[in-house]
Amino acid sequence: MEETARIRINLSVREIELEGSEKFIDKYTDMIQEYLRVIKESGAAPSTNKNVDAPGGQGPETASNGNDERVARFSAESLPSSFGEFYSRFPKSIKDVDRILLAGFFFQQQNGNSPFSNQDAATLLLEQNVKLSNTSVFLKGNLEARKIFKHEGRYRVSELGVEHIKKLLAG
Repeated sequence: MEETARIRINLSVREIELEGSEKFIDKYTDMIQEYLRVIKESGAAPSTNKNVDAPGGQGPETASNGNDERVARFSAESLPSSFGEFYSRFPKSIKDVDRILLAGFFFQQQNGNSPFSNQDAATLLLEQNVKLSNTSVFLKGNLEARKIFKHEGRYRVSELGVEHIKKLLAG
């Protein structure tokens, strides 16, 4: 049985996170080194939250699901430019409460980490022919599950919400 490995780099929110077998991770070594070189040359200040887990999951945040599924740390740079492309990455069987979470997250990331409104998320979903009967009920469900929180009369996706989105993506 192959051990699960994780690489996590957080250089002031320009994050990379890969998880899978050591063989899977090895495929990305050159890309990661190039990415770090570009960041270093651009003068980006390193975050105090950098963390690299050792093979076999010795770090505190390692979770093993036994798959070579891509587990990506989301940022505005890593998201596709259209919500439709982002939305199509997820299983069609996801719940409506998750659909509104995805739309809110996408809006938040594409708009400079700005909070989103009920209408912002609903508009993105309508563009994909997804009509939710009562979006405020689904937002309330996400609030109760602490996947989002209120901020200045609008909503923001919490770290718990981001983790949930990553789990949905991984299948």
